[in-house]
Amino acid sequence: MAMSLGRLQMLARERRPSQCHELLRGLADALFDPARDVTVRERDLFDEIIEKVLDDIEPPARQEFAERIAMRLDAPRRVVVRLAGDIIAVAAPVLIRSPLLGDNDLMVLAQHQSQDHLLAITRRDELSEPITDILVDRGDALVLDSMAENLGARFSRPGAAVLIEKARLREALWRRLAARADLPLRLSDALAARQLAAAERARPCDQLAALVEAGNLRLSDAVIELADADRVADLAILVCGRAGGNSHAFLGDLFASDETPLMMVCRAAPLDLESFSAVLRLRHRRRPFGAGDAGRLLRAYQALPAPARLVTRGLVPRVLAPGVLAPEVLAPAPADNPKEDALQGLRRPAK
Repeated sequence: MAMSLGRLQMLARERRPSQCHELLRGLADALFDPARDVTVRERDLFDEIIEKVLDDIEPPARQEFAERIAMRLDAPRRVVVRLAGDIIAVAAPVLIRSPLLGDNDLMVLAQHQSQDHLLAITRRDELSEPITDILVDRGDALVLDSMAENLGARFSRPGAAVLIEKARLREALWRRLAARADLPLRLSDALAARQLAAAERARPCDQLAALVEAGNLRLSDAVIELADADRVADLAILVCGRAGGNSHAFLGDLFASDETPLMMVCRAAPLDLESFSAVLRLRHRRRPFGAGDAGRLLRAYQALPAPARLVTRGLVPRVLAPGVLAPEVLAPAPADNPKEDALQGLRRPAK
């Protein structure tokens, strides 16, 4: 049962550190009790009490409270704004998810808070042009990369122009912007020209595989080179040659609605986060309306364990739970030639 308002006020006046966390939980229980019809006056009182209590509780308790109220429309607005300017562990849940933070709130936060706060803002479902203008101006490389991958971010013409200029100095940012179809026409043309140049520079798959095998080229760089050039068949050969998978299956997985098999094969190769991001950009270019949220997929991919090798070629790995492969798909690398096997798998017609 929720504590009475009188009891909550008494605890707030005492403000004993040992009781503050319990008090904050009690306040949240009372405020969000579905059986209670909270009046406007009571809501204002909750807002005032919670603001005072926040001064006396430790960051883990503030973080717990921020997680609890992050997505609520009936959360105390002043408290949400205050939490958004707290240390990043506390601020992140509301910066990313709270519907109560409007453009004016976000503009002030983006102008004055840390790069970690800016990074959290880039993960919101939607970002308006005034917000992205500030992020483009103030954001570091991680902030710009995250914003470029957020398909809910909208850019003004001046903001997009500045972003393109910054991307000229960073290949990774160019690659992320190339997946977008919402930039002004002139800027989109510049990105298309850059992508065409990448396709022309891409080396043959056999040459890349030999360089990787000899230790003269990182696997991630070879994968990025092929993915950015839209060389889908060569990408399948290279990745499956490392993972022990079937290239025909990989081509199907690349554009399937369920991303799990694709993530499993790439993890088995193993591809790092940057090269898997390049694979997702290729997937988005070919499947723009069903490619999934890139940020969510990258976080899920990062959390996966890296199996030694996929043994069951031509079959989709059986997933027991998120990030857990069935034992039959994990085994040490066999002694055969994986590159030749992958080549043969692509050349053979599907049965």
